Amino acid sequence: MSREFLNAIAAHRAEIEHHWRTLLRIEPVTSPLANPETLRYLIPRTLTEILDRAAKINRKVVTLEQARAPVPACTCGNNPYRAYFRAAELAITEAGVLVQARLRPSVQQAADLAELVYAVRSLARAEIDTFCGACTHRGRAPNCRFAHAASTSSPEPG
Repeated sequence: MSREFLNAIAAHRAEIEHHWRTLLRIEPVTSPLANPETLRYLIPRTLTEILDRAAKINRKVVTLEQARAPVPACTCGNNPYRAYFRAAELAITEAGVLVQARLRPSVQQAADLAELVYAVRSLARAEIDTFCGACTHRGRAPNCRFAHAASTSSPEPG
């Protein structure tokens, strides 16, 4: 990722955080933990982590399609990070598009936006999986992606 692009994104932190909070408020609240007024306090730290990841990406992601690494499907509704990172990706992508449009053509790199999205998605995967690993409803909640694994790994009573 080009240093100029990353610096320009970092200069727009306040706008990104504002848009992220706004987008988070329109996401469906699936559990008490997904309350936007609670999650908003995580945004500055998470944005810093995303920008740090983006700065350290050493593989070239060529297209946005390649950057869209799958995010775990936590369909039980207990994981607040699904909505949180959907809002993050939208806010950061919007900022990235606007920043790229303002950069001089000589420094624009097509991979910059893709690598930024990749940084968001890689952190989202890690956070969603971590939460699912500690979830007290793991394997028992309706639609839990671990329901099959929990039912096959626990012995039958009796």
